[in-house]
Amino acid sequence: MLMFLASILEQMDLASEHIAKRDVHNARFGLMLTDNAVELVLHRIATDQAAKLRAYPFLREEYPQKGKLEEALGVLFEPKVSFARLIGALSDENRQTIAILHGFRNEIYHVGIQHEAVLPDLAAFYFDTACRFLAGWKPDGFWWSSNQRLPERAKKYFNASSQFFPGEPEDFAAACGTLVEALGHDPDGSRRSGHLRSRHKFGCRGRRCLR
Repeated sequence: MLMFLASILEQMDLASEHIAKRDVHNARFGLMLTDNAVELVLHRIATDQAAKLRAYPFLREEYPQKGKLEEALGVLFEPKVSFARLIGALSDENRQTIAILHGFRNEIYHVGIQHEAVLPDLAAFYFDTACRFLAGWKPDGFWWSSNQRLPERAKKYFNASSQFFPGEPEDFAAACGTLVEALGHDPDGSRRSGHLRSRHKFGCRGRRCLR
């Protein structure tokens, strides 16, 4: 699990570096990196729940959300978001924000750069939202193998508890807070400016937002 957390921080650190440059091309890269990190964690939430049910068959038999979980384990984004919200791992506000900005990510990935005037701010807003979501996530377990090596970008976010274990469980949430502070984005400013007022503003309609 520590290696997974380190890989997410490595990706978010790189995203922050791009977004901080404040130009549209770097904002595009930063937004896509942020979106991918969010999707990886959402998928991990589903796989952790599936593993728990496999370990305890009596829970699996009575689990009321089997269908939703199976959908979340697939390749589509929407079921992952919905499942995380269903089990309380994602707030309703963040669910809506992430769904809309994932749709925007699809637009710039499949169609190309659009909405140049707001793209740097949108990338920063997504990054801020993602970091706050990630900081509140509670992973199932915290383990490490001695033959693993932390990515260079991620090392600075972990405080080694001993020579045998390179980090602490709380390091991940603290790192997300550090990333938010370093970027210095004002999320309330983005909301006031109305960047997320409507999905249609981004040409994102219906289920196209959640591919």
